[in-house]
Amino acid sequence: MYYYCDSAALAGLLNEELLVSSPGDFDDPFEFLPDLSKTLQSEDYGRWLQLAASDRLYALCLSRKANDVRMWAQYGQKHTGMMLTIDVKAVKPLRTFWEQKKIVDIDYRKTNQARPANHKDLGKEEHSEQLQNWFSCKSKEWASQEETRILIPGSCLRAKPEYGRIGMLQGRMRGFLKVPKQSIKKVTLGLRSSDDLYTSVREIREQKGARWDIEKLRLHPSTYTFVGEPVSNPV
Repeated sequence: MYYYCDSAALAGLLNEELLVSSPGDFDDPFEFLPDLSKTLQSEDYGRWLQLAASDRLYALCLSRKANDVRMWAQYGQKHTGMMLTIDVKAVKPLRTFWEQKKIVDIDYRKTNQARPANHKDLGKEEHSEQLQNWFSCKSKEWASQEETRILIPGSCLRAKPEYGRIGMLQGRMRGFLKVPKQSIKKVTLGLRSSDDLYTSVREIREQKGARWDIEKLRLHPSTYTFVGEPVSNPV
């Protein structure tokens, strides 16, 4: 799996944790909305559901596509950031989510087929499957991303430090998932990344005693693709 990110993820490499998203953070305004044709509620009700569910379940959004030019442009800081190659089965806690079937491929659809839940019951255990369904449904417009999500209950982040935490970031509470250094196999630097970014990644790798490879992209000479070139050897 591949995680496209900006240079702010350097802190994540150092702390062995990555920022996870709640429904209120998603960049797709159609995502997580109930099928409003099946209810008398309005779009405001759908947005309210997004915010109400934000503390119930979080997602680490990954792609199954390496070095996709659009992913680099949108999530990789316009080709100046990084892409982490992550093995979700390498070590706990990520392997636990795999075993519990909390790592799901996105179901891309033409229409929103989610069904609204009673807002009073959003926190109840019986609605966890409904919440998971909403987290794994997106419009076909996004199908090129080939997205996979790791779904993390908010209760897990609050009560189990070995899995992650809830903490303050830029004036608001956010979720962080533990991603042990052994889970990261490679750090790929964007085509337009700086020498300073490479130096920072290398220094963190040495400080952590990690074994991930580091490579930087260049343009393929004849096709619209990238070529990765190693810029360092594993520790």
